[in-house]
Amino acid sequence: MTDERNLEDELLRPQPQWYYKLITGEVTQDPGPDRMGPYSSRKDAHDALALARKRNDEWDEQDDEWNGKK
Repeated sequence: MTDERNLEDELLRPQPQWYYKLITGEVTQDPGPDRMGPYSSRKDAHDALALARKRNDEWDEQDDEWNGKK
């Protein structure tokens, strides 16, 4: 029941979505081209490049472990 209620809330009261503009470094709610996102908060969109870098590092480490390099 909780999942149904959360989905209902999400559909009836959608939260704003935020995007990071790659060219200018600005944060916007416009999902146009050259954007990263969507993110659920302005801060997460602002930190998009750092988050992507962190995820890439984690994936590289997992790849190394999978390939027996660590």
